[in-house]
Amino acid sequence: MRWTNPRWTQRGALLIVLALTAPGRAEEKRIAIFSPVTSFTLPVAERDGRDYVGLLEVLEPLGTVAATKNGTKWKLRFEQRDTEFLNGQIQAKINGKDFNLNASFRLDSGRGLVPVSGLGALIQEVTGTKPVVFHEDSRRLFVGKCALPRSCAKTHLPCWCSPSPLR
Repeated sequence: MRWTNPRWTQRGALLIVLALTAPGRAEEKRIAIFSPVTSFTLPVAERDGRDYVGLLEVLEPLGTVAATKNGTKWKLRFEQRDTEFLNGQIQAKINGKDFNLNASFRLDSGRGLVPVSGLGALIQEVTGTKPVVFHEDSRRLFVGKCALPRSCAKTHLPCWCSPSPLR
């Protein structure tokens, strides 16, 4: 019988070992966003060695937002605040004032991508919310007076956000 033949048994064992040790798909990078209203995670995209996140996707759960694309110009309105970006540019306009991003703004299939580095300062300006704290190493963004329970503060696991003030 084929399965009792030592050569087939060795081949089967080799196939199992190869399947278990073969490199799988790399874990997708994500950013966690916490606010008194909600908490959620979003995928992080890599462009030219830098991490980017969709700005519209960050803002949608936090309030009323709309975006329009006109050529290389991307305009965003969050609540009563207007923001304007140009594809490939580091400088943006937020309520008529210049704001410098840490890397160039990207338009990707009509989607506005902003660099993850410096995201805290950008979200604070776009939303007008204070405080906004971004922990870049763990990719956690805290918008508003938001505190993690002590059990979550030292881990990299997603936790909920409570409306209690920061301590």
